Amino acid sequence: MLIATQVAEQSLDVDLDVLVSDLAPIDRLIQRAGRLCRHVRNQAGERLPLGAVDGRGAPQLWVYGPAWAPQPGADWFRQTFKKAAYVYDDHAQLWLSAQQLQAGRFTMPEDARPMMEAVYGDVDIPPGLEKSHLKALGKGYGSRSNAQDNTIKLDEGYVRSGLEWLADTSAPSRLGEDTVDVVLGRWVNGQVQPWRADKAAHAWAYSTLRVPRRLIDQAVPPATPEQAHAVEAALASMPGGGRWVVLLVLAMVNGQWQGQALSQAKERRPAECRTWVYDGRRGLVTG
Repeated sequence: MLIATQVAEQSLDVDLDVLVSDLAPIDRLIQRAGRLCRHVRNQAGERLPLGAVDGRGAPQLWVYGPAWAPQPGADWFRQTFKKAAYVYDDHAQLWLSAQQLQAGRFTMPEDARPMMEAVYGDVDIPPGLEKSHLKALGKGYGSRSNAQDNTIKLDEGYVRSGLEWLADTSAPSRLGEDTVDVVLGRWVNGQVQPWRADKAAHAWAYSTLRVPRRLIDQAVPPATPEQAHAVEAALASMPGGGRWVVLLVLAMVNGQWQGQALSQAKERRPAECRTWVYDGRRGLVTG
């Protein structure tokens, strides 16, 4: 039995007998269905040569979701999936996907295009889900604009036009929550060493993890000039001089490796100094 998140739906050669999935957009469900009966096997699960008849019968995909409603209300999806409602924010697409499943079966690849067009094409949206759909649509337009602003216009050559990257700006490579690379170091005899100093030339890379910027935005300034000099030396030894990372230097306190960093300041919430603890079992957690 395999229990997985949506990471298992793509680029993974697993061969499943039966698949149970939460309701998701139709393209995701088609991807997940592609993990079913990928290889020909007999009833005992043993591989058979190509051309043989699969002994497991037709692939079975079970989809768990809200009860079908021809005229859904605004909370149709949220009542069943309170947390997933934030992951898949266009609940109209989910309803349209569920509509395509009402036939009880589909065949690939013949049904792929009609099913996709029935969800992502020019279709009627139930009135109860229009607000969710329009909000997700606006978010998509904003994301597209943000991607366009961060795209190099190769055909324009070296010209100054439109919005430009600043010298200290790292352009995002994907959409999602703003994150930052946090590099872990530790105090050893007044110097800052990489957490994975045993990795030689790649020690800083092996000491790096990614954290939401709302949790860690910048390091707490060193307490003494000597510590400040040691931190500057450590940053200078990193690729890019440590310009786009947060160096979190840990010290042994009461049997734990601890360090402090500032969270991201918001409009109505100032930055907060938090203590972070790292160990090999739990990872990086707030103290």
